[in-house]
Amino acid sequence: MRASALDAHKIAAARLWATTRMPYLASAIFASTILTEPDSGTIAIDRSWQVHADPDVVERLTVEQLGRLLIHLSGHTIRDHATTEPATARATSTPSRPSCCG
Repeated sequence: MRASALDAHKIAAARLWATTRMPYLASAIFASTILTEPDSGTIAIDRSWQVHADPDVVERLTVEQLGRLLIHLSGHTIRDHATTEPATARATSTPSRPSCCG
């Protein structure tokens, strides 16, 4: 079954999971806008701190996996990786080892 919209409850739970583990990243995690990007097959963050998320990918991840991914993606924006790598920070494999980081 294809998801057409992001699960807002799962996103909220993932943000809370992430900020409970790493409270010093709370501002970054909650500052990021999460946008629906169907059929992209990924979850990515751009230089404007916007997270682009395919609802099907979000549906397949657990809250913990999604929270770990939000922490990871926030690290890209905090470290300003977008200025050194013009493409969005993509994570298409597992949250523990996203494809954007080798």
